[in-house]
Amino acid sequence: MRLGQKITFASAAFGLVLVATFSVAGNFYVSGLVRHDFDNRSRLLEQLVVHSISEALLNEDRLTAGIALSSIAGSVPELAYLVVSDADRRVVIKAGPSADRFADVIAENSLENGGVFLEHQEGFVVMVGRKFFDADHRLLDGRYSLHTGLTTELVDDAYRSFLATTLIVDVMIALGVLFIILYSRRTVLSPIVELGRRTREISQGKFETALPAASKDEVGDLVRDFSVMAGDLKEMRQGLEEKVRTRTKNLEETKEQYRQLFETAPLCVKIIDRQGKVILMNRTGREEHFIKDDAELERWDWLESIDSKFRPKAKERIKRALAGEFGQIEIKHTPSGSKREWCLSFFVPINGDDGKVKQILAYSLDVSDRKTSEAKVKDLNELRVKFIQIISHQLRTPLNAIRWNLEALLGEEMGRLRPEQKEFVRLTHDADVEVIRRIHDLLTATDIEEGRAILEKELISLESLWSSAVAGFTARVKTKNLICKFTPSKTPLPEIEIDTEKIRQVFGALLDNAVSYTSEGGRIGISFSMDKENVRFEISDTGIGIPKAEQRRIFTRFFRASNASTMKPDASGLGLSIAKYYVEQHGGKMGFESTEGKGSTFWFKIPSA
Repeated sequence: MRLGQKITFASAAFGLVLVATFSVAGNFYVSGLVRHDFDNRSRLLEQLVVHSISEALLNEDRLTAGIALSSIAGSVPELAYLVVSDADRRVVIKAGPSADRFADVIAENSLENGGVFLEHQEGFVVMVGRKFFDADHRLLDGRYSLHTGLTTELVDDAYRSFLATTLIVDVMIALGVLFIILYSRRTVLSPIVELGRRTREISQGKFETALPAASKDEVGDLVRDFSVMAGDLKEMRQGLEEKVRTRTKNLEETKEQYRQLFETAPLCVKIIDRQGKVILMNRTGREEHFIKDDAELERWDWLESIDSKFRPKAKERIKRALAGEFGQIEIKHTPSGSKREWCLSFFVPINGDDGKVKQILAYSLDVSDRKTSEAKVKDLNELRVKFIQIISHQLRTPLNAIRWNLEALLGEEMGRLRPEQKEFVRLTHDADVEVIRRIHDLLTATDIEEGRAILEKELISLESLWSSAVAGFTARVKTKNLICKFTPSKTPLPEIEIDTEKIRQVFGALLDNAVSYTSEGGRIGISFSMDKENVRFEISDTGIGIPKAEQRRIFTRFFRASNASTMKPDASGLGLSIAKYYVEQHGGKMGFESTEGKGSTFWFKIPSA
């Protein structure tokens, strides 16, 4: 129901309620007023009759009583009848224009007699179509009954007057309701309807339509506020339209930039749907895969361009990407599937508005040259390893023969040597041993690289193994006049399972560094201890130390600190890397602390069980 219908319905309902209320209340009021007036008149008549005829009735002087009763009836114009009957319902005296008819009814004691019809209706008596107010009073202790009847002409006049008044009031109420409806429509409904029309026009972008004239009431305030709002909306819309135009232009430019970037990218870029089909590919990708146009791309199967050995990996990577995982794989293509033999492909999930993966962005880098270089490097490494093995084995045999001969000369097995001859032979022997050790380190490094360094463990004490390893350095320590201090463990060390030859090399590498890089008269400290469930070895020196910037690379193969290279330029730089590898093979750890110019402390620990 619209607002105008609601106002009309409410006003009409209000008018009907007013009319009904006035009519009912007026009817009750007039009826009550008439009844009250009749009751008062009846009581007055009763008192007048009793006063006038009681004595005559007591004396049974009916003539006097009748004269008095007639006198009373003549003085009351609206009186219809005054009838006095005895206890046997016999009429004693009567007066009034309708007294004979009423007396006949009483005399016959019947509701119908000689055409006279008597009917009671809510305090009225109806005789022959006429309506009377009727009242019955007892006289002289019930010996007589007085029947009083008044005509209803006054009542009818009152009702007619009331009906006329009611009609006038009803007409006035109707006119008032009509005025309210028309006034409400003009002052309230019409502006609101106009505002509604204006609102619909504004929603369609028509801001120029004129608003109704604003009155000085609340509806006028609403119209004025709406006008202000419409102006603000117009300005806001104009501003938004300008922003939309600017952003649309920027978006189009950005879109074109991305399209150009996509098309001109030097990489093969693809968009893959959830079925694993390539739905979009840039120019570089189409050229790489021999695709001429979109129709050919529609028929193209990306997986068919991949070498059959790599297709399962590609399918698995697509499956993971669809699950939201970013990843990459190296793919080998068939000669007919791509110009590039090897590609490194990256897969990036693209989520939709629902947060689920909708498509996959795949882009590929040409790594064919790198793979070719890796293959060449692998071949060269294999050749290098074989070369080192061959040369090492070929050199070790004559070098060992030279060492044995030099040791025979030093032992004076071929005759006594002069001191200067013996020193010359010793220096030659030491150089030969150093070359043999370096060859051994090269072979060890090669074995480690190829994974051929296998442990052969036996149960032994580290302290006893140290005693045999340090014997070969006694002469060098004495020559440099170094002070060595050995600190045994405070608690007995358990025997542990180790590869004795490899741990002896670890001891040799650490002791060789301490002796080599400590100046004459320096100090070397060696100690064993238990570190929780590990056997710990530690060797410290007062040598040249390691520069702080170079310490992180100290265990790298072939790396040597700058100060060490200056002091001993002909070392290989393999000793520490091999030692750390062997310790870690035993499940242990190796580390160090060093200060340049003050010395170093190297340590390792191996599990005791």
